[in-house]
Amino acid sequence: MTEDGHNRYEICARRKIPFAVVEIGFADEEEAKDWIDGNQLGRRNLTPDQASILRGRRYNRKKKASSGRADRVFSESQSDTPKTDTAALLAKQHGVSRATIIRDGKKAEALEKLSETKPEET
Repeated sequence: MTEDGHNRYEICARRKIPFAVVEIGFADEEEAKDWIDGNQLGRRNLTPDQASILRGRRYNRKKKASSGRADRVFSESQSDTPKTDTAALLAKQHGVSRATIIRDGKKAEALEKLSETKPEET
């Protein structure tokens, strides 16, 4: 059960309120993580720091999928589709600047490295 639904689940179960569960399929774990982070970014009670880390994780995932360069311009397919700057695309989606997305990516990466070396501090 996700954090988003655990309270609703408990209330519905206790009061015998019927509810539906929708299963979502993903191509891989990275796609699932991106969906989770994107969904969490829709929460109204996120702190600015939490939102920054979630945006950064999404940016780093997309950057890694497009061969790992932060400033790389890539296309979703090899067709004649216009190429898009990953940071600019995410900036537009989340209403922040391109520079903010890049900083968010650095923050998320540093936090990930810290959690690998000192998990008790994250």
